[in-house]
Amino acid sequence: MYDKLIPDPGLTAWYSSATPAWPPVLLEIKERVEQACGIAFDSVLLNYYRDGNDSVAWHSDTLPSSGKHHAIASVRFGESRLFKVRYKTNKSFRSLTFR
Repeated sequence: MYDKLIPDPGLTAWYSSATPAWPPVLLEIKERVEQACGIAFDSVLLNYYRDGNDSVAWHSDTLPSSGKHHAIASVRFGESRLFKVRYKTNKSFRSLTFR
C-alpha cells in the first residue's frame, strides 16, 4: 500500500510483464478479458477471499510511481460478493454497488 509492504489479511498474488512465466490458465483468462474489452493488460492482481472476513479497502488503481490511472478488469469466480465503486474527489456522486 502506497509503495510499502504491509500485512494482507487475504491471499494475493501478482503477475506482470516482468514475471517470467504466467500459469497457462491466467494467460487464457487474460486473453479472453482483452478480447471482451479491447484493452491489453500487462499485469494481474489475484485476491482469494476465503470467507466474508477477507476484503480490500477503498483504493485507487493509480500506480504512485507513474501517477497514471489505469484501466482495470474485475473477474470473479465462486461466491458472489459486493463490489463497490465511488467517485474519489466528488462526493456528490452516489457510490455504485454490484453483486
